[in-house]
Amino acid sequence: YRWWYALFASGILIHIVLDCATTYGTQIWLPFSNTRISWGNMAVVDVLFTMPLALTVPVAAALSRHAALRKVLLIGGLSISSLYWLYTMHNRNKVDAIWQQSLAAKHLPVDRYFAAPTLMNNIVWHGVAVAGDSIYAGDYALTDRHPEFRISGRYAYWRTPPPDLEDSRAWRILTWFSKGYYRWQKEGDGYAFTDLRFGGIPAGGDDDGVFKFHLVRDHSGAW
Repeated sequence: YRWWYALFASGILIHIVLDCATTYGTQIWLPFSNTRISWGNMAVVDVLFTMPLALTVPVAAALSRHAALRKVLLIGGLSISSLYWLYTMHNRNKVDAIWQQSLAAKHLPVDRYFAAPTLMNNIVWHGVAVAGDSIYAGDYALTDRHPEFRISGRYAYWRTPPPDLEDSRAWRILTWFSKGYYRWQKEGDGYAFTDLRFGGIPAGGDDDGVFKFHLVRDHSGAW
């Protein structure tokens, strides 16, 4: 039982750490605090992190319980993934510094900024920054010739909601979910909300965003 308890306990704890590494983050301090911990060093799905485990675990499972190769495969796969995780932490620190330098070079009065890798890799990174009444989005790849983010978008930033959205549950949830890195637009009789942390899908020279929500009133008049 000792080994089974260790297996499940380590599985749960490692899962929590991996959740903290994503752009989403996770609320590890509940029920004492709603604060989400998000280091932003890994995408929610990263093939290079998963691959060493995906290759070694099935092979090890097919071997005899007493086969020496079994332990070698498992330790090897886990070690490679762990080293890769440390590599992503190094990349995050490096990219954070580059994003900060890129913003400073453009003389933007930045209040706060955030950068994270795009989906399924750790090479292409997306950054957002709040500066005054604007929010900026930029992109950078570790393979770029020059260590500089390319500013891909500048949008109006609503620090306070429009009068009809004030005190609405929709405003509170979406601004909390996005950690303040968002874009609002008037859309017909409602609004469009985009979480800018995850990058976007360019369409017609604009950035539609991977996470875009449409706000309309229901039959009771609530958003």
